[in-house]
Amino acid sequence: MRTLIVSTLVALGLTGGVAAADEHGEARAEVRVEHVEHYRDRRVRPPVRVERHDERRGYRWVDGGWQWGRGEWIWAPGHYIRVR
Repeated sequence: MRTLIVSTLVALGLTGGVAAADEHGEARAEVRVEHVEHYRDRRVRPPVRVERHDERRGYRWVDGGWQWGRGEWIWAPGHYIRVR
């Protein structure tokens, strides 16, 4: 799963970002990666990234965060969860 996320972020970085659209043609989310930096010092967590998201009825946004893996810090992007 983590490999898929990292691969997607790298691919988006190479293409300059992609906007996904729903059936009404409205943009749901946009990801832009200008520069990919590698953080390899385990003792120092990189600065938090600010993620923009829309409010969705029935969903709550969970912020992303840094996770240590494969010898470097890897950003796990935020996501929506359904509120019961």
